Amino acid sequence: MTGPFTPIGKIKKSHGVKGELRVHIQEHFLEDFKKSKVIFLGNERSCIPYFIAHHGSGTNLIVRLEDIDSKEQADALGKPEILLPESDVSVKNVEETIEEIGNNFLIGFELRNEDQIIGEILRIEEYPQQDMIICLFNKKEILIPLHPSLVIELNEESKVLLMSIPDGLLEL
Repeated sequence: MTGPFTPIGKIKKSHGVKGELRVHIQEHFLEDFKKSKVIFLGNERSCIPYFIAHHGSGTNLIVRLEDIDSKEQADALGKPEILLPESDVSVKNVEETIEEIGNNFLIGFELRNEDQIIGEILRIEEYPQQDMIICLFNKKEILIPLHPSLVIELNEESKVLLMSIPDGLLEL
């Protein structure tokens, strides 16, 4: 199980005192996650394998990893991405979906930060460094980088783009 990896979710925080973790798995990767006996934590360049001892159900679920037995050990993991080898993933990741369909299909989607609704995506503009989402927030147009590392989940059915927008970016 080596080779390229696909980010499928993220550790949110520790849960309880026995080393359990509250994680968010992107909805379209949920079945792949449930079938996995091993997940990788880190990023696509550097990740560490962990065996799954137990996991709950839903997209925000509780996971227990082998050899993580205390809240301190769980906290020490931080909030890394959860990855699976591409060979274990049955659906495309968000970046591939956006590349394949094109950015403009996001127009009209609702943009959400992890904890709030930002607004409707008005347009996507191409800049030399990267594409930018233009959205109306507090009666003002704002620019949000459309970068794969910020995208948590893309739900085509409900037309929602969930992102982890860096602190302070909405106030610019």
